[in-house]
Amino acid sequence: MKKLYVVAASLFTLTLISAQSISAVSANQTPVQNSQRPAAVLYEQVPSSTSGIVSDILSTGNYVTAADDFTLTGDVSAKKFSFVGFQNAATLPTLNRGMLMYIYTDNGGKPSGRPGDANPYIAKIDLTQTSTAFTITTPAAGYYVYNVDLVEAMGAAPTLASGTKYWVVFAPKLNLTGYSATERWNWVAGTVNSDFAKLLDPADAFGAGATEWTNISSLTEDPTLDGLAFSIEGDNNLGTTESYSTIKDVTVTQAAEELYIFTKNEKLKSAVIYSADGKIVLKGNSDKINIATLAKGIYIVNVTTLNGKTLSTKFIKK
Repeated sequence: MKKLYVVAASLFTLTLISAQSISAVSANQTPVQNSQRPAAVLYEQVPSSTSGIVSDILSTGNYVTAADDFTLTGDVSAKKFSFVGFQNAATLPTLNRGMLMYIYTDNGGKPSGRPGDANPYIAKIDLTQTSTAFTITTPAAGYYVYNVDLVEAMGAAPTLASGTKYWVVFAPKLNLTGYSATERWNWVAGTVNSDFAKLLDPADAFGAGATEWTNISSLTEDPTLDGLAFSIEGDNNLGTTESYSTIKDVTVTQAAEELYIFTKNEKLKSAVIYSADGKIVLKGNSDKINIATLAKGIYIVNVTTLNGKTLSTKFIKK
């Protein structure tokens, strides 16, 4: 029963998301590299795989919801949250009834409350489908990104303090009576902050016993779900738009026999893959390299950008 919490996106392959755009790739497409990030992004965890975790509120009121933590490096006024997910049936707009979001402080590595209980929260946003305080964007087939305007929903942007661990809980409200694997919205796996992302299933709908906040990766045996994909936009305490991000200058992820290379603020010119003993094994001039010929093991990727910068990272061929 545990693995039923997690679903893989069946319509597309995930590459990279920013707070304003997401790029998707199919077998016949080339990934689009996002070379610039929106200036107002204060924090983001980008998608790291095509796995997603159920996070939905049914028309009956029952819910299964997920949460992830974040810590900011400056005091900020949080104006907008965006949550990246997918629905394999690609019919979500017809099922949408609204959304529910909480921001909690940390309590021993988990949110300090749960939806509907008496514990205090930093923010609660409970909206119906007619509200203009949230929008749903569809940046690629099957993807549905919920964008929540905290200023319109709450009347003012909440202030989040530097160095404080917070948890965000999010779930759409859908016109469903069960957690259909094709019709439910699934929160996409994202880069990991400090604590593992959590799941709460109060009615034990999946029979896994996750009636309290539980590590998603322990429920699903999928370590990519230690983090979830979302972003925060707003202003920092200086009134500027400095970005705080979990994205390194260069990161890679594997999907099937392809290696996808993501650069943070630079466009990729070329990439060279070295074996652990320093030998060149593959070269490429795009952000997708076929690694089917590589043996299992540790490799180094050296990336040269259009500006002449050299970036490096490691990966393990599985």
